[in-house]
Formats: sequence, structure tokens, C-alpha cells
Amino acid sequence: MYQAAAEKWVAAGALAHCVTIYAHDETAKQAWFTYGFGMRCMDAVKLLEPGETSGDFFELPRERLRDIQALGRALNRHYTESPFFMNRRFSPDVREDARFFVARRKAKNVAFLKIRGSGESFASRVPDMMNVCGVYAISEVRGTGLYAGLLRYAETVLVNEGYVRLGVDYESFNPNTLYFYPKRFTVYTNSLVRRIDERGNL
Repeated sequence: MYQAAAEKWVAAGALAHCVTIYAHDETAKQAWFTYGFGMRCMDAVKLLEPGETSGDFFELPRERLRDIQALGRALNRHYTESPFFMNRRFSPDVREDARFFVARRKAKNVAFLKIRGSGESFASRVPDMMNVCGVYAISEVRGTGLYAGLLRYAETVLVNEGYVRLGVDYESFNPNTLYFYPKRFTVYTNSLVRRIDERGNL
């Protein structure tokens, strides 16, 4: 099937192929790996669990999105470094459903958590679910439990608003998120990518 599809895709100029499969389907995963695909992204979900938090956490009002622009620029730089090598541009999201939760230390914003009503997966587009769509913490606070506290704070706010689940998608080659999210979320899909060498089509 992929052989026939790939022939049409390359003929149409599509040199990057992506498939999304259920994470528990090890047979399919091994087959796609054999065909030259590599893992790129994971989708995961959890039931919201409110809890006690200790720290300076708050939801940023929309009129103060500029307060986290420095963190956004730092995230841009972080994505260009190894092992990401990604060219992404962060900007405060003006869409109605984008919300930002922020952690502060010593009167300084040190981390943010961006949440939206829908994520990239089809399963994320349900009324009782919100989705993590962006995260950044300065290096000095990583590994201190601050982000876990910020996540717990956001979960408590969302539960009080009637939400039941929280989704997230993250790059599988991000060592920080690969360590953090599988402990708290259940992975349900993997997205795999193959990039065709364009020199083979000359």
C-alpha cells in the first residue's frame, strides 16, 4: 500500500511523508520503521487531576501577553538547538481559545504553559478536553518541580471550569518532554515521518 501511495506522492512533489498510528500497535510501528520512517511526535492524554500547589502561578490576562515575549524568544532559540534543529516562531496567540498560565519566581516570569481548546489530533477536538500546545521554562528552574506545579495549577483551574481531560502533543526527540509527559499522560498515537532524498528524483 505504501509503495503505491509513495509513488503518487513523490510524483506530485511530496518529499516528506507522515503517518500517524496508534501507539499500542507495535506490529504497525515496526513495519513503518522498516519502511524508513522515524518517530517524530506523540499525542497523549490524561484525566485532569486538581491538586495543591505551592508557588507563584497565575493565568496571564490577554492584554498582558507581551509579558512573556522574552520567554517566547528563548523558546525559539531552544528549538534551533540540538537535538531539535527546528525553525519555529513563537508569538502570543490572539486566537480566542489560547490561554497562558505562567510561573513566577522573585517577581520574574520563568515559565509558561499554553493551552488551547483543540490540539493537532482528531481525538483532541472534544468539548470537555483542553490541550497543552506550548511550554517553556528557563534552564535555571528545570528539574525543580516548578513545571509540574504549574501544570497542576492549570489542571485545577480547568477542573473548576468543568473540563475532564487534558491532551498534549510533543516531539519524541525532545529529551525533557520525553522524560516528563509519559509519567503523567497516556500516549495514544505516534506520528512517523520519512523524508525522501530529492537527489533520487533528478
